[in-house]
Amino acid sequence: MAERVPYIVLLGEVGCGKSKIVEKLTGETGRSSDDSESATRCSEVFWSHNDQLIISDTPGSNSSSDQFEHNIWIATAFNYMPVSKILIVVKADTGRIDGVISGIREFSDRFIDLPCDPLGVIVTHMDKVAWSEEEFRSGIEENLDISDIVFSKWGTPGQTLIENILQFSTQKFNLSVDHDNFWSIFRKLHKNSPKKVLQFCNKEVAEFKKKHEEFNKHRNAFKGNQQIDLIFEFLAFMKQEIIEVQKKMQLENNFTFDGELKYNEAAHIQNLTNQLKSELHKIRVESLAFQHNHQGDLRKCPHCSRVWTKVEGCDGATICGAVPSSRDNLRGPGYAQMATFTFQWNEAAKTLKISQTGSRSVQQLERKGNGHGGCGQSITWDAMARVQVPAEFSSTAEAVRTSDVRMLPASAQQLNTDMDGMMASFKNKMVLNPRK
Repeated sequence: MAERVPYIVLLGEVGCGKSKIVEKLTGETGRSSDDSESATRCSEVFWSHNDQLIISDTPGSNSSSDQFEHNIWIATAFNYMPVSKILIVVKADTGRIDGVISGIREFSDRFIDLPCDPLGVIVTHMDKVAWSEEEFRSGIEENLDISDIVFSKWGTPGQTLIENILQFSTQKFNLSVDHDNFWSIFRKLHKNSPKKVLQFCNKEVAEFKKKHEEFNKHRNAFKGNQQIDLIFEFLAFMKQEIIEVQKKMQLENNFTFDGELKYNEAAHIQNLTNQLKSELHKIRVESLAFQHNHQGDLRKCPHCSRVWTKVEGCDGATICGAVPSSRDNLRGPGYAQMATFTFQWNEAAKTLKISQTGSRSVQQLERKGNGHGGCGQSITWDAMARVQVPAEFSSTAEAVRTSDVRMLPASAQQLNTDMDGMMASFKNKMVLNPRK
C-alpha cells in the first residue's frame, strides 16, 4: 500500500514549525521544541491520519551541531522512496513578506538541477501576521514560480492540511541524491573559514569572473562562424578552469579529504565550486544567443511544469527532457570545420589573450531522443506556455544546467564512496513508523 500513497518530505530552518506540522498531520506528540537547536536528529517517516500520506520529518537544515550528518539524513529522505512533494516549511512572522520569500529561496534555488519540479511550500504561524494568504501566495508565485502552497495557523486541523496537500501531490519523482549532487543541494557546510582559505576562494572567484569579462571585451573582434567557434571553445576552457582551480585549492591548503576534517575540506571546495558554477551558468546562458536557430525564450512542460529553453530542433513534437546532441555545440548543421583557439591568462595584468591557432574537422553528432532530464512525456514546443524570464535569471531559471561539472576533484573519490555508503546505511535505518 505504501508505494501508492503520496510521500512528502518536509524541509525547513530550525524553529520554522516543521515538527509541529508533523504532529498535526500524524498525531505524533512531543516532536516540536522551542530550542535553538534542531530537536529532529535524523529523518523519520510516519503515516498521516487515515493513511492518506507518508510524511518524512527531517533535521533543521541550519543546525550548527552535526550539520553535515543532518544534511546526509535529509538527502536520505529524498532517496527513501519516490517523492510526491518536497514541502519547504517557513514561518510567516519573519518581518516582511520579502523575508518569507528569501527563506523559501534559500531552499528552492538548490533544486535547480533536479530532473523534475517537486517543490511546494507550507507557511506556518499565519495567525501571527496581518497579511492575507492571497498576499503571500501572490508574492511566492511571482518571485519563485511556486504555486503549490499550504497555509497553517495554530488551530488549523491536521485533516485540513492533509486535504490541501493531497490536491497537488498527484505525481511521484525518483530523486536520486548521491555524493555529487549532494554538494550542489546542501551548501554552506564548512564549519569555519580560515583566512587563508577565504582569501583563496575570493581571489579565484574574482579571477574567474574577470576572465569572463575579458572574453566579452574581446570576442567581437571575431566574426560570424568564427565567433561561434570561439564561444564553443571558451565554454570548454572555463569548464576546465574549474577543475584546475579545485586542484589548486587542494594543493595550496593541503587538503587530504581524510581524517576528521575531510568533510570540512570538501565543503570549502564545494563553496568555491558553487560560485564558479554560477558564473559558468551565466556564460552558458549568454552563449544561447549564438545558438543555431535558438529562439531565446523559456517554456513550461504542461505535464510536469518544468521550464526549458530550446537549444536545437524544430517547433514541433519532442520529448520533455530531450537534450542537444552536445551540451556546448553551438554550431549549425553542415558545419564541417571548426576554428580552434587558445586562451592565455596574464596573472599580473589580469588580462585574457585570445589567439586563433587553426581549425579542425567536426563530425556532427546525431541528435539523441531523450536525455532523461524531464518527465519523458511528449510535448510540442510551439504549443507550450511561455515563461517570463525572471530578473534573477542565473539563479532561478533552469535554462542551462551545470550538473556536468563535478563538485570535488578526482582525488576525493574515497570520500565520495564513504558518503554514498553513509546514505545507504542511513536509508536502512529509516523505518516507516506504525500507524496511529
